[in-house]
Amino acid sequence: MNEIWKDIEGYEGLYQVSNLGRVKSLERYYINRRGHKCSVKERVLSPRIKGGYMLVSLSNDGLGRTQSIHRLVAKAFISNPADKGLVNHINGVKTDNRVVNLEWVTPQENAQHAHDNKLSPTGKPVLMCNLNGKILKEFPNSAKAGEFLGCKTRSVLVRRCAHGKGKTAYGYKWKYASEGDHS
Repeated sequence: MNEIWKDIEGYEGLYQVSNLGRVKSLERYYINRRGHKCSVKERVLSPRIKGGYMLVSLSNDGLGRTQSIHRLVAKAFISNPADKGLVNHINGVKTDNRVVNLEWVTPQENAQHAHDNKLSPTGKPVLMCNLNGKILKEFPNSAKAGEFLGCKTRSVLVRRCAHGKGKTAYGYKWKYASEGDHS
């Protein structure tokens, strides 16, 4: 496959992304704080990995922003007429950012893909507690808690609370079960 480069939206003339999942800084000149003319040579950026995803830092007019490479590739090379918000790695390998391995998906499609391909863990037991912290019910995982609440997508908020990123969800406190907990 031939490598094709396209400008990154919002960074035109500064950075480009390729269909093979690489990002490069373009050659350019700028005036530094002391008023001297400086140059930046064209180079392919070295990504860092966080949460399994490859990231690069881009800057424009002194404002830096970290971007995930798979989203940059998808935005540049894959049309998104249904305005789906997530980019899925078809083969499940988060570092394979080739355009042939990416697709736009909804949160539901992304979760289904992860489940179908055994990419998401089976989950940890989660406890539903009243607002005073008394355990009311135990579930094998947050998905089952979501089903109990009447909707699979509700498990996302349950999981957030169990991770300590929220206080309550749907009128209950949530936490992961540990060895001293009993329902």
